Amino acid sequence: MNSSNNFIEILGVDDCKNIKSNYFKEFDFQSNIKLEDNSIEKILSINVNINIESTDIIKTPIMLSNEGVFFSGYKLKVELIMNMKIKYMFQNTLGLNDNKLVKTVYIVLPLEHNNTNMIDLLRKKKIIINSYIEDIYCELREENLIYTNISAIVTANFTES
Repeated sequence: MNSSNNFIEILGVDDCKNIKSNYFKEFDFQSNIKLEDNSIEKILSINVNINIESTDIIKTPIMLSNEGVFFSGYKLKVELIMNMKIKYMFQNTLGLNDNKLVKTVYIVLPLEHNNTNMIDLLRKKKIIINSYIEDIYCELREENLIYTNISAIVTANFTES
């Protein structure tokens, strides 16, 4: 999906209207990217995608957290790698900044699904994990400082097959 803000082409935003999951984590990832090139004139485009690098199940106590979240006994740890490419102009030359940003999120899971615990479901590859980019914001803050804010969601669902 393409969009633009301040005439910057935005690539990588997913259509998130029909995401259905009881188990998810929404988050924002902000970064300030200082570029070596002097006098960046304009950001042309930003392209972001998320890859799920690894997953693991963490056993937690069954309790109510200080934030009011009920811990059921398991959390899904998902390590993400965000690939971000920013094209820009400086001194009538095209520049490209290629970043890999690492983010780890945790999704609270139920104690079991269809009488099977989460560790067995993950081992049997019955937990389907998806990541979506909800929004991308990018702006030139100074001559060589680019600010980005990426809003994303990671979902976990169970498969019966």
